[in-house]
Amino acid sequence: MARVYKAYLTDSLDIGDHETLARLAGESNLDAKEVLDMLSSDKYKDTVKNERQYGSQLGITGTPFYVINDKYAISGVRTSSAFLDMLEQVWREEHPLQIIAPVSDGDSEGGLCGDGVCKI
Repeated sequence: MARVYKAYLTDSLDIGDHETLARLAGESNLDAKEVLDMLSSDKYKDTVKNERQYGSQLGITGTPFYVINDKYAISGVRTSSAFLDMLEQVWREEHPLQIIAPVSDGDSEGGLCGDGVCKI
């Protein structure tokens, strides 16, 4: 996507043109012919339509926009460290630490721990 943004915003290229997009894809190590074939077909028409409708339901009005676990949304350009911070926050919220049960004197492996002390 960075190359497409640069092509449009900096290089003033027509990113609505299939040939231009295929060339940009080739510059990004994608198969330019495969991209051109895909753009010239209706292969992903229903997928794109459904994703646009879903985005509209979420209130998405611009890019980039990321949806994580159908619960969290990240809008706009972010630094990689800010993005990582957000992903780590999502992880902590989705995977809270759970203590199964407290250990009593007789529960320790081989009876080595008790009274707050473990024998080594």
